[in-house]
Amino acid sequence: MSLVDFTKLQTTPGGTGPFAPSAQWSGSPDNYKVRLSAAVRRERERLQYLLAMMAFEKKGGFVGFEGNFAQEAREVYEILKSERCAENERGQRGGVR
Repeated sequence: MSLVDFTKLQTTPGGTGPFAPSAQWSGSPDNYKVRLSAAVRRERERLQYLLAMMAFEKKGGFVGFEGNFAQEAREVYEILKSERCAENERGQRGGVR
């Protein structure tokens, strides 16, 4: 298991970490957002990164993105974080998950 610096998450193709596409990938920024969002929803490891990032941020840490798709990664992170918070809120009120 490798350590991840949540303040410098890489988004450049070929970079390391859960937000970096493969080196051969050459999609558009919109395609990156769709692929990243889908990957976080279907891959347990990426979901765990999301939850760890949220916990890190809640404790006062700064989650930062670097590279070609930094802005798009930030947008996806904020959307997924909002969805998770809404799910947790519904669960606390006794709603269906």
